[in-house]
Amino acid sequence: MPLKKKGGNHQRKEEIAHNRLEYLWQISLSYATTMPSISRFYVSIMWEMGKRLNYRLDNVTVKSCFCKKCYTVWIPGKTVQIRQTKNSKRKRVIYTCLYCKRQKRYGTAHRR
Repeated sequence: MPLKKKGGNHQRKEEIAHNRLEYLWQISLSYATTMPSISRFYVSIMWEMGKRLNYRLDNVTVKSCFCKKCYTVWIPGKTVQIRQTKNSKRKRVIYTCLYCKRQKRYGTAHRR
């Protein structure tokens, strides 16, 4: 009996999952300004599918571009308010979702 290759099927499944998640993200971006409710629906599907498949979403492009509470795609000035704090020790950037009012704080590097 011939031996089966291990890992080939796993790579194919990851590629399919990546393509599906990328497709859902592109659809949600296209509907973000015209139909925000549909955009939120697609982001919620993408987020739940990524968790179920244990797939790591890209930090820069996807993970930090929508609200984790209401799944709204962040468009500066339209769906999110961006502020910078003027603390002497450390600067912080605060994103406030305009739909659910949730705040997300991102720290920046220390000044020396």
